[in-house]
Amino acid sequence: MKPRILISWQHFDKLLNLEFRLKNLGRSSCRIFCCTWTIVLDRYKGRCYRIELVPGEGNQFIAYVAYPLDLFEEGSVTNMFTSIVGNVFGFKALRALRLEDLRIPTAYVKTFQGPPHGIQVERDKLNKYGRPLLGCTIKPKLGLSAKNYGRAVYECLRGGLDFTKDDDNVNSNHLRFGETTSYVVPKLFIKHKLIQVKLKGIT
Repeated sequence: MKPRILISWQHFDKLLNLEFRLKNLGRSSCRIFCCTWTIVLDRYKGRCYRIELVPGEGNQFIAYVAYPLDLFEEGSVTNMFTSIVGNVFGFKALRALRLEDLRIPTAYVKTFQGPPHGIQVERDKLNKYGRPLLGCTIKPKLGLSAKNYGRAVYECLRGGLDFTKDDDNVNSNHLRFGETTSYVVPKLFIKHKLIQVKLKGIT
């Protein structure tokens, strides 16, 4: 079996049936992207491999879920926790939920080399000092062509933002971020040379 990130969740809600709650754990793997091709669903979906009732609590149980590493960008804490924590806790139909345990395989831990530099280097690159940096996430998270993505980035920076970024769920493993930026970055500098461009993965 391939290495996987293992999570255990404790549910506290007797109003929702078990099947409903387990299905919605899928929000942390495939369902957040609205649609997933069936030919790749088995590769990317999270799997609930065990369920245990909490002793003495009739309306509580612990669900153990395994997530394939292909879902996560190497070395990105933000991407990992947005997928397995942020999306699940943001689901309003779950009245109460607690993250009990998180186990990360060694293969994934080794991809975390620490930050390449600190906030001062970021400020030097952007030439912005004495105030918070202001940025935004480009939406929709999927589906924009390189041209339309570039237009959205340009309008954000022209409007006064310091940087733009991809959604935290979007990772560089399979979404070809480099192909998009190879089109976007030159166009931005040609149209407006004074804009300081800050894109993930661009130095």
